[in-house]
Amino acid sequence: MKSLVWFWRARGANLALAGPFVELCCESVDCSSLSTFQGETWHNALAQKVVENTAYPLKYDARTEFSDYVAQLTYTHTRWETIGIFLCAVLRASMDTPFFPSLFNSSVQKRDFCAMLMRQIGCILEVCLSLDCLNDLQLLLQYERCIIHSYVDGDQSGWCSLGSKTCLLTTLTGYNLWRSLGDAVSSTFALGYHENMDNKPDTPYFLVQLRKMAFARIYSADKNVSLFLGRPLRMSKRFCHFHLPDTLPPSEPSPSDNRRGLVDWLPNSAMDYRSETRWSALCASIKEEIMELLFDRSGADHTAKILELEKSTEEQWRALPDRFRFDQQPPSNATPFERDFLFSVHLNHLHVNLLLRRLTLKRQSEPDGAVIEIALKMLSLVVDIVLTRDELANSGTNLSWKVAHYGLPAAGMVLLAMASQIDAPVLVATRAKLLRDLTVLAAEIERGRIVKLEDPNYALLAKAAKTIGCFLDSVLSDDGRNRSGLDISLSNSSPRQATDDNSWAEFLGSDAWDSELAFWQTLADHPNVFNQYLV
Repeated sequence: MKSLVWFWRARGANLALAGPFVELCCESVDCSSLSTFQGETWHNALAQKVVENTAYPLKYDARTEFSDYVAQLTYTHTRWETIGIFLCAVLRASMDTPFFPSLFNSSVQKRDFCAMLMRQIGCILEVCLSLDCLNDLQLLLQYERCIIHSYVDGDQSGWCSLGSKTCLLTTLTGYNLWRSLGDAVSSTFALGYHENMDNKPDTPYFLVQLRKMAFARIYSADKNVSLFLGRPLRMSKRFCHFHLPDTLPPSEPSPSDNRRGLVDWLPNSAMDYRSETRWSALCASIKEEIMELLFDRSGADHTAKILELEKSTEEQWRALPDRFRFDQQPPSNATPFERDFLFSVHLNHLHVNLLLRRLTLKRQSEPDGAVIEIALKMLSLVVDIVLTRDELANSGTNLSWKVAHYGLPAAGMVLLAMASQIDAPVLVATRAKLLRDLTVLAAEIERGRIVKLEDPNYALLAKAAKTIGCFLDSVLSDDGRNRSGLDISLSNSSPRQATDDNSWAEFLGSDAWDSELAFWQTLADHPNVFNQYLV
């Protein structure tokens, strides 16, 4: 299993939060420093020793170095957290590796291997928490397990084979992911990460930064999962000190000047998980305020607030180091990790803009030109990621989640605009590329190149591909009626009137906007819907 982790790490991938500990955990996980593996009860003695190490508090003061800190969890001091972090790295490496002959040669073997690892990680975490000695390492393990749940369970809608039939199984949507994230949020508060961490003189700089990174990643995960599943937020910056990690390369000393603003970046910030964490948390901060407005039932005028958020979004984007942005494609000399990093930064920014523009719509079902333009850019980027996936290394979000979280909202807005005959010149100007992007996205999903039948989020992506396919069948049909429809929907015809008795708003209903799954479920349940609107 170590060799799998080394192979995975060679492409630049790592655990986003527990990454600094992965290599050290790999070196200690064989427990050779703790046992001679002799005698009939060596395994009991070894387990007892690891439990004793786990129960021992991690000590530090202002002068503690990182090497001193990790010495408390490696070799003769190996803890259950050490083993748990290693297994998380093995599982993540397995998910990013199609096959690894010494461990798995087929998708079935790989799935069974990952399921076994998932059970072991869960047991290890339960042992750690049962000792009632919550610490930084256990929170790291909780977070990494939560991320694994998002990769393994997704929205928890999947397919199974019963004899000769394939059936859709839909459990309580995203429950394992939702629960594990809630556990991480609870531990964040219990450890006091929501308090002012800069006012703790007895804590070394590296540990303060680790805690800030944990806060930022859990905070941003809370916003993204809430948006995806249509659930309430559980972490609010109104009741927390909003923490962001520094982004200096590891070889450089800690900065002595901490007076930078939240949106300001050090000019030599590295393209790594810390920078990705900082940017994701900044975007999540605006998403939190957008969600408050989206679900506001007071009917108040939010124009001034929306303008303020748009200004903040633009300030954040301009404050990024220039090399974190690109015009058409990431630089050809970028590493796989850097390419994925740049795509992720750009997509997160566009997602914030898409959510902001939705606030200005009179009807969610009738996007305007600005929303359509943003959606087209998002869709194009997601298709580029799908087509170049072999040239990328996971910088924080895997392929299926990029498609589900960014690609589907963009595709949904485009389909609504075309089906509602929105008067948007950008649809006419980009018609060929738009239809090609939709075709590629649907085809890649249907062929199992993004997710397979047994993978998380398969049901959601399958519904989306089915709906996109129905749309493409309608507009590309040789039937003269549908050809006329394409001319109408992509020309300067009059937009649909809000008074139309069969408006999209009435057809979709308010529940369709609660989550991505609800939206695509509604459309997938009416496969002939586009024929109605393209005549």
